[in-house]
Amino acid sequence: MRDMIAVIKAENHVFSPRDLDGFLARADHLDIAELFRQTVGPSAYYLFLRDRYRRPVRPSALHKAIARLPVKAVFTTNYDKLLETAFRRSGLVDPPVVVFPEQLNYIDEDEVRIIKVHGDIDHPRSIVLTRSDYAAYAARHREFVDLLQTSINGRTMLFIGFGLRDLNFRRIYSDARNFFDSTNRQSYAFMTGTNAVERQIWHDEGLTILPLARYTELPACIGRLSVT
Repeated sequence: MRDMIAVIKAENHVFSPRDLDGFLARADHLDIAELFRQTVGPSAYYLFLRDRYRRPVRPSALHKAIARLPVKAVFTTNYDKLLETAFRRSGLVDPPVVVFPEQLNYIDEDEVRIIKVHGDIDHPRSIVLTRSDYAAYAARHREFVDLLQTSINGRTMLFIGFGLRDLNFRRIYSDARNFFDSTNRQSYAFMTGTNAVERQIWHDEGLTILPLARYTELPACIGRLSVT
């Protein structure tokens, strides 16, 4: 976000510095991304994101551990290529990557697949980052929403490295539990920085938080899951 803010300030020819600074001081990442795209235009916006998410970075120990989990579907909000690269390098499976909802009609649900619910860096118009992207999400990605809600209710879900504060996720999860849930199936999440109050609130909503002291513990924890 700091890079976006710097460009916004350098390219601003519309607002007074005082008004702009006041807005940026209160804005969250959704509003900053929205203003950035408006300031530089769609092409420069996507090139900016591509420069940061299309770099040749090797999968981490966490990506490799996830690739060894005995699962059929991996939902991710990341735009990069690290998960699919980790799966392919594991030599166990070459999963199809679902970026657009219509792809779901052509992939067997028993096939291991990666579902990029917030888009892929190679498909600029698929990326969900700005406030208007989030506002239009349910209408444009109804199939993803339905699949995630069905999975929450019908499968054991494990959330990894996810703050559980994503606006889309909270709405989708809440609707799934409150309106569509007939199984009371429990979900789980590895998280750091939680306390007893937050853990109890989520437990009452059917999600058990597995607390970690630090995220560096994740690969070992997930590794144990893959062999149980």
